[in-house]
Amino acid sequence: MVAVIHADVSGVGKRLQGLALSVADMKGFSEALGRATDGATKEALDLIRADAPRIRGRLVVAGGDDVTAVLPASTALDFVIAWLRAFEALSNTDAKALCGRLHAGAGIAFVHRKHPFSEAYRLAAKICGDAKAATVVGGVPSASVLAFTRLTTSRAVEADERTTPWTLAQIGGLRALAEAVKALPRGTMRTWLTLAERGDATRDALWARAKEVSSEALWRNLEQALVETGADPRTGLFAKGLGTPIRDALALNHLLGRADKGVHGTQKEAAT
Repeated sequence: MVAVIHADVSGVGKRLQGLALSVADMKGFSEALGRATDGATKEALDLIRADAPRIRGRLVVAGGDDVTAVLPASTALDFVIAWLRAFEALSNTDAKALCGRLHAGAGIAFVHRKHPFSEAYRLAAKICGDAKAATVVGGVPSASVLAFTRLTTSRAVEADERTTPWTLAQIGGLRALAEAVKALPRGTMRTWLTLAERGDATRDALWARAKEVSSEALWRNLEQALVETGADPRTGLFAKGLGTPIRDALALNHLLGRADKGVHGTQKEAAT
């Protein structure tokens, strides 16, 4: 699989509408924003190239306040996390010119390498926008955030667009959860996830059974990771039973656990 990534800065238009900037100040704002975006892109690319120098991908857009890229699935999450962290740091350095610190969001659509780019981009941009909207507090973006989805069919459907927004503060918890889930029977967890997404009450009995047959250490790791992601360790669900982080944890394990056919392919293949 490959990843189509769309990232952009949160609340730039609204911030500018609320400021009475001179032409010189507007130019300074634009230049500072470009430095943060370009610098974050360079840092993120340097990070993934350090691990795999031969990785092929394509930057479709890189500049202004947004970035669109096509990368091997195995590198996408590291790229996005590095980009968001670098953008926050660089925008903080230029906070005076930017009239305050900025946050950003990113959406990742994991698709087959022959999936239509336009459809994958539409989905990545949509979930990026949804994730950013979830962090708005009092009309102001409160954190940098990402969301991702994995398409297993030729067309995106509404169910694929129900994603979980992950702030930079939460991403460590998601990775810990992915590791914890990896140690549990995959079939059991997938069955539980199907029941949970259907709202089937029998999920609770299966959850209790999974706890019963797991070692105390493994289940303790799972519960701790669930707390870090903001979920209830007694049920595996988010507050009020709306969704579960285990969906993304299982998807993450699938994406990182399989050989990516596009890693050593050509740029043309990666961007198809």
